[in-house]
Amino acid sequence: MKEFKKGDTVICSDYGIGYIVKVSKNSKYPTGVEFQSDNSIVYYTLDGRSVIDGDITLQHDNHVFQGSGL
Repeated sequence: MKEFKKGDTVICSDYGIGYIVKVSKNSKYPTGVEFQSDNSIVYYTLDGRSVIDGDITLQHDNHVFQGSGL
């Protein structure tokens, strides 16, 4: 599995399209994603789970944001 890094475009089956705004190594949920639909930020495990024992819902995507500066 490809690691998430800041600036990556991703898609979540629960929230839609977003991009990685933060990746830390010191947390259970180190991957912060800002979603295009409502600008909310949701945190995930390093492998893309929003709940530790849940399904992987976050994956890389090739979407290009208009005017995002990325």
